Amino acid sequence: MLAVLPQFINPHAPLLAQYLTIAATMITVDLIVMAGYTGLAAKVLRLLRTPRQQRRMNRTFAGLFVAAATLLATLRRVPA
Repeated sequence: MLAVLPQFINPHAPLLAQYLTIAATMITVDLIVMAGYTGLAAKVLRLLRTPRQQRRMNRTFAGLFVAAATLLATLRRVPA
């Protein structure tokens, strides 16, 4: 974050107001993102109510992990 902030700060203008504006913006964006995560988690929780749904989700993620492992095992590094 420190690498991004300096390009938005005008050193010739009052710094406190700029820092407060950036902080308020970051807090607002973070609250919106966290509310989205909360809504998504509530929907996923409703999907996992029965053991059958939990098994289906576990098998789906197991398949994704196997696919990722296979991909990683078959990739070759390009010599530098």
